[in-house]
Amino acid sequence: RAKQWYQRRVRGQVDERCEEGVRNAVDLQFFLAEEIQGLMNVHFLPVSPGEGCGVGLEQFQLDFVTLNPAQRFDYVILGVGSDGHVASLFPHSTTLKSTVDFLHIHSPDPSVSPHRLTASLDLISRSRRVAVVVVGEGKRTVVDRLRQGDLEMPVAKVDAAEKLIWYVQKDLL
Repeated sequence: RAKQWYQRRVRGQVDERCEEGVRNAVDLQFFLAEEIQGLMNVHFLPVSPGEGCGVGLEQFQLDFVTLNPAQRFDYVILGVGSDGHVASLFPHSTTLKSTVDFLHIHSPDPSVSPHRLTASLDLISRSRRVAVVVVGEGKRTVVDRLRQGDLEMPVAKVDAAEKLIWYVQKDLL
């Protein structure tokens, strides 16, 4: 019965940096292959060392729609950057309004990884449940801005089809 429950859920990765030496998803894929063999509906963004960023993204989108008629995730967990960004969706970026499910982003900001793959805010907000995790001293400004009603930060634009849950480090409140 437990296996049937997992088979009905759609899980996927919603953000990945594409740079040499950073193997976030690749390492996670190997870990998950060992830990959850046999589970279905676990989808990773197409990042392969040496093949470039976003190679296969169109096929990934097609597979996502074909294998997932609801065209949403069941559960998304988002971290928040010190500028209020989530899933490589940065403040004032034109990608915030994109309705394409998966995006290849090139950031001109030299302080962040220049190439990233991510899910759109539209796809994240269509997910059944979304958890936003806010931890770390660098997030105090984000929490203060949210409390003041600042709706310009990408994290303030996150929604969910059924339930949006916030996990905020206690001493930031």
